[in-house]
Amino acid sequence: MSIITQGELDEFEQLYIESAVEWTIHKNFKLEKVLTEKFNKDLLKKVW
Repeated sequence: MSIITQGELDEFEQLYIESAVEWTIHKNFKLEKVLTEKFNKDLLKKVW
């Protein structure tokens, strides 16, 4: 896949963000878990 324009990059990033949001919506996270380094690393993997 080749991204050439800023618009294409924005679209590509939006898809990953939506995927991460969907992942979080379908889970029941406790605050203690959300505040952990592991959770945040996993979330970043979902986004990127």
